[in-house]
Amino acid sequence: MIKKFFKTILLIDIFKALLLGLKVSFKKPVTRNLNEIKRSKNFRRHFSIDDEKCIACKICMQICPCEAIEIIDCKEYKHDELRCSYCGLCQKACPKQAIEFKSDKE
Repeated sequence: MIKKFFKTILLIDIFKALLLGLKVSFKKPVTRNLNEIKRSKNFRRHFSIDDEKCIACKICMQICPCEAIEIIDCKEYKHDELRCSYCGLCQKACPKQAIEFKSDKE
């Protein structure tokens, strides 16, 4: 009964949480900034579909795990760069090799 009294009146749990928050806020962050990481020269950045080669079979659209590609017809497609993980599955699945990933240096 005395423990309940101290917990409810003195709000010990709230103070523990605040102390833990202060302790963690002064520690070094665990994650790294992705812009500072050196990537290989083969890192994929820019996605493009060659309109002349594309036959609008929509295989790339079906195989994309992120659902980042939407093909309307041969000349019109949408690629959501925020959803894309640049895994290259669409490039491997394309029967006409119409999909291309390029790095910044090209």
